[in-house]
Amino acid sequence: MLKGYVDEVFVSVQGEGPLVGTPMLFVRFGGCVAACEHCDTPRARTRASQFVIRGPKAEVVPNPVKVADLTARVEPLLRNLPYFAVTGGEPLEQPGFLSLLLTRLSETGKRVLLETRGQHYRELAEVLPRVDVIAVDVKLPSFSGKPLPREETKNFLEIAKQRTCYVKVVVGPDTEEAEVLEAARLVADVRGRIPFVVQPRRDESTPPPGESERLLALAVRLTDTLDDVRLIPQVHRALGLR
Repeated sequence: MLKGYVDEVFVSVQGEGPLVGTPMLFVRFGGCVAACEHCDTPRARTRASQFVIRGPKAEVVPNPVKVADLTARVEPLLRNLPYFAVTGGEPLEQPGFLSLLLTRLSETGKRVLLETRGQHYRELAEVLPRVDVIAVDVKLPSFSGKPLPREETKNFLEIAKQRTCYVKVVVGPDTEEAEVLEAARLVADVRGRIPFVVQPRRDESTPPPGESERLLALAVRLTDTLDDVRLIPQVHRALGLR
């Protein structure tokens, strides 16, 4: 029986992007080979020996976990929620486990949101039939410490645009405008209307003087390249939620 690594399971609202405020069940996968400097869930980079399901009563479950065991535990939490979100870590680093999990949970009739850094395009093609919305978190060089993976991201978006999808870039005071514009041009090269979300970095809940104005000016400039640009902070953090 196929097993996989999970970091945590919890109910919250979507705090990022166009679906902000929507109640969802989140399954955070464990493991991510990227080592982004400003990762907001560094714990989920590793594959731990156990994970927590934060339901009415917290339950600690050993890793790796069987899909059947995981679905049996999460289905009761999904009962009145419109979405099931898989996030990370990086879910597409465990494509077989992810595909089987989504297949099992498709029987609940819930919509599926996949949150990913948008590079594993072959793996995306494998799970695409069972995904409704794709959130592509493009890692800028100031965030990842690495050049923008242009070809992988473009190939990914060509597949992702077959579903509802949007791109998110995290921007902080040290982010150069040029790298945001490069990401915008990459998205513009992929035909189709893909919303582009500029998200202030997590530690900028109280931004330094002038930073909000700078981000607004950047968002306005991006409209020269893209049809749908949005400036959206992490709302769940403001609510004190996971």
